[in-house]
Amino acid sequence: MTETGGPAWRQTIFFPFAHMSRLGRGKVLRAQVESETYDSSYYDPRGTDEQSFPATNVPYLKLSAVAGADGSLSLFLLHRDLNQDMEVSLEARSFGRLAVSDGAGIAPR
Repeated sequence: MTETGGPAWRQTIFFPFAHMSRLGRGKVLRAQVESETYDSSYYDPRGTDEQSFPATNVPYLKLSAVAGADGSLSLFLLHRDLNQDMEVSLEARSFGRLAVSDGAGIAPR
């Protein structure tokens, strides 16, 4: 963001996009997620009328997975529950043994 004649700054959404751009290189995988859900609504600001639509059974956990050409696996998780912690277990078939690599991804062993 910038102000004319003023400073420039990064919004908070910059950092997740930067990590995904840097670490999410390779083949996007279809991930199967099992998570508790909640009901919400979706606000659509397009058009002349303000409209909201129901969104039911929205999972608390959203996940993207990317397989790197070097056998690595990058996972991007979004936990939507603001009130409770979540325990996550992962089954990564066809990757052999994996290990967390410097907190910035999962690398083959």
